[in-house]
Amino acid sequence: MSVPNSRESHVLADRADVDISVFFERIKSYVGWQERDAERVRRVWPQVEPLVSSLVEDFYSTILAHEFTARVISGGEPQVERLKGTLAGWVASLFAGRYDDDFAETRWRVGRRHVQIGLNQAYAMAALTRLRIGITSGLCNVSDLPRHELCETVIAVNKLLDMDAAIIDYAYQQSFARQLEESAAAKVQQSERLAAIGQMVTGLAHESRNVLQRSHACLEALLLDIEDRPEALKQAHRIQNALDRLHILYEEVRNYAAPINLDRELVDLVRLASTAWYNLETRWRDYGTTLAVNCAHPADAMILADRHRLDQVLTNLLQNAIDAAGPLGAICCSIARSPDNAFCQVTLEDNGPGISAERLGRVFEPFFTTKTKGTGLGLAITRRIIEAHQGTIQVDRSELGGARMTISLPAHDQPKPVGH
Repeated sequence: MSVPNSRESHVLADRADVDISVFFERIKSYVGWQERDAERVRRVWPQVEPLVSSLVEDFYSTILAHEFTARVISGGEPQVERLKGTLAGWVASLFAGRYDDDFAETRWRVGRRHVQIGLNQAYAMAALTRLRIGITSGLCNVSDLPRHELCETVIAVNKLLDMDAAIIDYAYQQSFARQLEESAAAKVQQSERLAAIGQMVTGLAHESRNVLQRSHACLEALLLDIEDRPEALKQAHRIQNALDRLHILYEEVRNYAAPINLDRELVDLVRLASTAWYNLETRWRDYGTTLAVNCAHPADAMILADRHRLDQVLTNLLQNAIDAAGPLGAICCSIARSPDNAFCQVTLEDNGPGISAERLGRVFEPFFTTKTKGTGLGLAITRRIIEAHQGTIQVDRSELGGARMTISLPAHDQPKPVGH
C-alpha cells in the first residue's frame, strides 16, 4: 500500500469524498476483506447488540478514570451521555453491513475530531483495542456458531476493526500534519507582523520621547505656578497621568513586539512563585488577599527557564488574580507534574467573579482587556513568554468561582521509576 505524498495529503483534506474512497478500497484489499466477511459480521449483530450497553459503559468509565484521557471531555455528564449514544451508534454501524464511502467518511471525521480536541492518537488506538477485546470475547461467550464458523467470524470482525482503525489513524495523521503546517505558517506570519510593529513603535517611541520629555518639563513648571489653584492643579495632574499612560503604552507595545531571547538557568517554580507574591505585598496587603501554595513534591518543580521572564509571567498573573479576587479574596497556586511527567504545571485560581464564556477565548488577544486601566497586552506578552519556553497557558473557570490559569512548562528531569 503506497503512502500518499505531501501533494496528496492536501488533496485528501480538500477532496475527502474522492480520496477516502480510494484509500478505503486499498485497505480492504490489503487486509483481504471480502463480501463473505461482511455477511459474517452482519449475521452476528443480534448476538452482539445486547452487549453494546456494557461495552459503552466500560469504555467511558475507563476514559474518565484516567486524567490524560478524561481531560478531553470538558462538558461534564451531559457530554458523556451524548458520547455514549454516539459510541453505541458507532458499534451498531460496524455490524450494519454497509461498508461504503459513507462508512469511511464517518471514520475519517473521527480521526479529525481527535486532533481538534487534542486527544493523543495512541490513547484512541488503546481505547479501540479495549472495544475489540470486549466485542470479540463477548461474541465468543454468547455465540452458538460452530467453532470453525465462530473463528472465521472473529477474524472478520478483527479485519473490520483494523480497517476502521486505519482510516481513523490516517485521518489523524493528515489532519495533524495540516495543523502543524498551518501553525508554522501562522507563527512565521506573526513573527513578521511583530517585527514590523516593533520597528514602527520603536521609531515612534524614539521620535515621541523628546516630545514627552518637553511636555513633562512644561507641566512641572506649570505645577509650580498653579499650586494655589486646586482645580487647575487637578487638571494638570490629569494631563501628567495621561502622558505617563502614553509612555507606558509605547513601552508595552515595544516589549510585546520585541524578540524574546531566553537566558535559561535552573529555576525552582515554588520559590519563584513565592518571590513574585512577596514582591506584590503592597498590593495584596491592602486587599487582605491570601495565597495558598500547594506542591506535594518540590523536587518536581525544577525547570530550565529564564528566571526573569517567568517572574514577569507569575507577577502578571498574580496581579490579575489579586485584582479579580478583590477585598479579602483568596488565591490558590498548585504546582505539580503533568500526568505523563513531561511538564511542570502551575495552576493559579482565584475566587473572583470569573471570566464570561464569550470572553474566555479572547483573554490572550493583544489589546483585549476588561479593566478600566491597562493596555490589554499583559496576558498577550505572558503567552509569548510561555510559548518561547515551549510551554502552553490555558484559561478556564475555577471551582473557587473565579478564573483558573494553567501553565505547562517542560520539566527539567524525569522522576526515576519506583525501585530505581
